[in-house]
Amino acid sequence: MREHSSRLSRKDKNGKFGAMFNESPLFYVLIVGIIVSFCALLVLHLYFRVRVFKAYKVLVQNRVDIDVKAIFNEQKIREEVLPRYPQFQREIWAFVRNLRLAMTLASAFLVLIILLGLVLLNYRS
Repeated sequence: MREHSSRLSRKDKNGKFGAMFNESPLFYVLIVGIIVSFCALLVLHLYFRVRVFKAYKVLVQNRVDIDVKAIFNEQKIREEVLPRYPQFQREIWAFVRNLRLAMTLASAFLVLIILLGLVLLNYRS
């Protein structure tokens, strides 16, 4: 039978299973941090998906055209989009604000997950 490396084996030094449960508390904190961050990312995605699509639905039904470049440029929104659609100002700002916030939070959680994963990988080796 082939010997597995100690990192891949679930047996401890005595040959018993359960070695992965004899880790230090930092290991569990990192694992739980990754799981919680991933779940938070999923929940935020669903929450902002509903909020962004609600505003987007109103804009599409009323044929409001927003350039993709304008979403990330507040000056373009004020100069180009709002003068054409002043009656939908609240929906336009809600759409842009929620989209920006969703992207910012998603990026932050992805960076957090990557950092926790890198610490976990370096901690394990």
